[in-house]
Amino acid sequence: MQSRSSGTRSSESFYTFAFIFLAAISALQLYIERHQSFTLLFVFGIAFIALLWLAFEQQISFREILIIGLSARAITFFGLPTLSDDLYRFIWDGFLLQEGLSPYALIPSDVVNVVMPEGLLSQLNSPHYYSVYPPLHQVLFYVSVALQDSLLGQANVMRSIIVLMETIGAYQLYLLLPKERKHLISLYFLNPLLIIESTGNLHVEGLVTVVILFMIAALSKKHLLLTAVSFALAVGLKLLPLIWLPLLAWHHRWHDGIKFTTLAVCITSIILLPLFFDTNYIGLLESLQLYQQKFEFNASIYYVLRVGGFWIKGYNIIESLGPTLAILTACSIIVFSVATGLRQNMKPTEGLMWVWFMYLLFANTVHPWYILPLIPLGLLAGYYFPVIWSFLVLLSYVGYTEVGYEPHFVWIITEYLLLFAFISYEITQKVKNRRHHSQHIRADQ
Repeated sequence: MQSRSSGTRSSESFYTFAFIFLAAISALQLYIERHQSFTLLFVFGIAFIALLWLAFEQQISFREILIIGLSARAITFFGLPTLSDDLYRFIWDGFLLQEGLSPYALIPSDVVNVVMPEGLLSQLNSPHYYSVYPPLHQVLFYVSVALQDSLLGQANVMRSIIVLMETIGAYQLYLLLPKERKHLISLYFLNPLLIIESTGNLHVEGLVTVVILFMIAALSKKHLLLTAVSFALAVGLKLLPLIWLPLLAWHHRWHDGIKFTTLAVCITSIILLPLFFDTNYIGLLESLQLYQQKFEFNASIYYVLRVGGFWIKGYNIIESLGPTLAILTACSIIVFSVATGLRQNMKPTEGLMWVWFMYLLFANTVHPWYILPLIPLGLLAGYYFPVIWSFLVLLSYVGYTEVGYEPHFVWIITEYLLLFAFISYEITQKVKNRRHHSQHIRADQ
């Protein structure tokens, strides 16, 4: 696997940048707290620059990518997450499941007569909400608590599963990428955001990304059953991939589209079946509704409209704006999916990428790990903006303090202005290339 760079590879340069990359990952995972905003950005920037050097200036092999990537992930096993406190809710849900109790039916602050690790309740970031994690995600929590007693041990059980799956996912992406673009696998497997937020902070989007890659492989082979199974597994880990159902249905056209939708709905329903025991879904839906109406972080369109709400109403209109944007998002995705399916003018990976991006564009909460599925989708579709965003999204961490979070809108505006500028550049270049290609075809005729 060759890079785009010409010239002879420098072994000294390669080892230097590999060491810098691993040292930066060590600092991010083991030493830097999320309230240390500018130190975090500086070190993350170093890791990202080292990644770009390895990806584009070195003749780096797939084996070397795996060695560096696995070494970086091994570092995360030595400490608990420093940039997220979601782990504590994961472990809480795992203990409830071990006791035969449903995390969808019990609010942590109301739990009694259940032995929990000392101090765990005080570390939860959402003690007054039912769990929002789907059944397959809950399996990870249960297994980790069942196999280990210490918090670090439980985290490392989840990490072991994530690392195994991401390694398999890297190989699957390697197979999916065309020969001339296989060197870009490093932008996925060595991406600092993926390493820190998935293996380090244990967010399930890293696993969802792997399942998505298998779904794309099945889709490329026109295997309806495997595509439907992969889709259902992604939904079982995180409900959000449901937004792809209209696009996937229309991609298969009428007859196969109906077959795919039927298979996908049936398999997904089986995986989500635990939600319908003892009305568990009510607690989940209640928490999702509160999520839409109470939480806001690193948004784009939402923040712009919220400013208008303050001018007109004089207060934060999130309770009405959140659900309204959710409805607008759903309508936009359906229209886009139908139009794309009817015209058949877009590769499935590109369609999946734009649908996910569309959701994030209208969302009132965009945590850094939410963009992880965009990275391999962008690489397969020929877009680099998800990789750029995987760096820019760290600007959202500016605002964390030791006691809470206060958004710094200057940094959020900077993030999105730079992102939209790069997206505009990429789209413009692709339009120019298509026109140039069309002109060459006409000239040859």
